[in-house]
Amino acid sequence: MRPSNRTGLYVLPLYLACLALAASLTPSLIPRDWLVQGVLGGIVMGVGYLIGCGFVCIATCRRARPMSPVSS
Repeated sequence: MRPSNRTGLYVLPLYLACLALAASLTPSLIPRDWLVQGVLGGIVMGVGYLIGCGFVCIATCRRARPMSPVSS
């Protein structure tokens, strides 16, 4: 999981953010004004990006420290 050379952004969080945004824009039975829908879409996209960054952080930390065998 390397960052993009041009922007320094990771691709996985961007994909998860776009997927979360697409899921938030699907039709529901709750009528919402366009402003509320936009705010909710932005919040959900931010949460999706945060979850993706967490996955990247965990993967980077696990790769950085090799696991030592437990001696008994």
